[in-house]
Amino acid sequence: WWRELFFSTEVGVSALLGFAAWIFSHFQSGALPIVLYVAAIAVGGWPLFRGALRSLRQFSLDMNVLMSAAILGAAWLRDWPEAVSLVVLYAISERLETLSLRRSQSSLNALMTLAPSRVLLRRDNIETEIEARDVQVGDVFIVRAGERIALDGIVVSGYSEVDQAPVTGESLPVEKSVGDEVFAGTLNTNRVLEVRATRLADEGTTSRIARLVQDAAQNRSPRQRATEKFAARYTPLVFAFALVAFGVQIAVFRAPLRFAVEQSLALLVAACPCAFVISGPIATVCALSQAARNGLVIRGGATLETLANIKTIAFDKTGTLTFGAPQVRDFQTFGFDKTRALQIASALESRSEHPLAKAVVTFVASTSSTRLELSGVEESRGTGISGLLGDVHYRIARATSWDLQSQDEVRNVVEVWTNHGWSVALLGVEEKVVAAFAFEDTLREEAPRVLEALHARAIETVILSGDNETVVARVAKQVGAQKSYGALLPEQKLEIIGALSKQNVTAMVGDGINDAPSLARADVGIAMGLGSDAAIEVADVALMTNDLSRLPFALELSKKARQIIVQNIALAIGAKAIFIVGLFAGAWGSWQLVGGVLADMGTTLLVTANGLRLLRFRGN
Repeated sequence: WWRELFFSTEVGVSALLGFAAWIFSHFQSGALPIVLYVAAIAVGGWPLFRGALRSLRQFSLDMNVLMSAAILGAAWLRDWPEAVSLVVLYAISERLETLSLRRSQSSLNALMTLAPSRVLLRRDNIETEIEARDVQVGDVFIVRAGERIALDGIVVSGYSEVDQAPVTGESLPVEKSVGDEVFAGTLNTNRVLEVRATRLADEGTTSRIARLVQDAAQNRSPRQRATEKFAARYTPLVFAFALVAFGVQIAVFRAPLRFAVEQSLALLVAACPCAFVISGPIATVCALSQAARNGLVIRGGATLETLANIKTIAFDKTGTLTFGAPQVRDFQTFGFDKTRALQIASALESRSEHPLAKAVVTFVASTSSTRLELSGVEESRGTGISGLLGDVHYRIARATSWDLQSQDEVRNVVEVWTNHGWSVALLGVEEKVVAAFAFEDTLREEAPRVLEALHARAIETVILSGDNETVVARVAKQVGAQKSYGALLPEQKLEIIGALSKQNVTAMVGDGINDAPSLARADVGIAMGLGSDAAIEVADVALMTNDLSRLPFALELSKKARQIIVQNIALAIGAKAIFIVGLFAGAWGSWQLVGGVLADMGTTLLVTANGLRLLRFRGN
């Protein structure tokens, strides 16, 4: 970075010309030193002067105008070494700021280039190396040991361990075999895998993360917008204050013209708001980049700031606190042929993406190979899925959506299964239940630890689920949730989230299509990254792995970012205030202008370095 800093055109050439002019000025008093000084100012200050002209045409006063006024003022006073020093020091400051921002985005840039550009494709038993962008969904490609995976896909052959750290933040490689999902940009460590592409190259996980983080960097927080608005009004005030200070020095203190001009110009430079303006964006960009490196996508500074204020977190149950891969534990019919009931249930559930539907299809596939085709199949949120077999209308849905008042046998079975903590779905003809399925899901082992960590941070935890209340209460007890609500339709989840948000800043964690409205309604929607695309699209935060332990890290990172932003604002204001007080006290002597630049540049570098600390944040 130091080569890029000191050998860049404006910095290097300007410094060399200025140094040559200073040397010649000691041996002759002719025009040559002045020509060299002017050339140094022109080369190093040209980007600055161009920016100042652009601002003046728009009747705007910004830091380019401030610095240009100081440099031209020093030249008018024939303080040539000081004028060149202003140019060089400011150019160094701008270059360091650019390099720092580039470093803060380096992890994101690395993520964008992780996926290889070419793949070994197998088509009609012929292996051909082609561009990754030419691979179509459904094509099978080969990933050898030690290669990165080019596209998202499903393993169709082979077994290996895949390093997913750049995408999900997992520290150890993950075992992958037939049927497992793999992500673009991850590293296949030790054996050959054959993968069927499920997304195009530009729609892969790493590309999506990169786009989301880039968009997020433009999503400024209310604090950033307020800071920028203040800076826009602050700069004209600085000019006015400098003019008043000049007038007071001349009229009241009878100061020499040269001294008054130098002091006013130094005030302009020192009060430049660049450190103040960059204090928030540098911390935000670093926090977003560090989040991406740890398997989190946070959609911008506004979300980052809201995360730091979260007081309540609501969790969906299935697929969030549990693995979302329930299995059928029991099956029973009520005066109906078992084989026929299984075939009808499978025909209906094969049209749904719900975890319970997949469990039914898997269960039926292991007992019957006959498939039925139903017509008019429709899925409705909260009321299950229905269709016609001939002229007969069938529906399968959770037990809570059925009226069982006149069906005692069914009601008794449902009560027994529910008391076991199982979820229940019922198949019926019209409104008469003919079969029942009992399901059991597996709890995520990290869930109790995560909720305990949240409680230690004084965050209230709530479970919202469409499952029956007994099952939800059982899961709430296992994970330690403080409140739980079961048998909820999506609209009811939405109402509860709205009520919680009125009391506290609330986040919602979910993974399914039915969670999307609640994720959008919450102050912060958090989607499990391997959940539905609908949930991820509306969420403010995506956990790019289904590991809930990333959640406390996200909260800690947001609070650390807020702390650093506050520190940076205090540093920017405090350092400038100290310099200005010293300026009027005469502490800077004849080096007022250079001291002003050093104060401005030093503060800018200080807040930048403080923001870069977020790139090393690992959590508590």
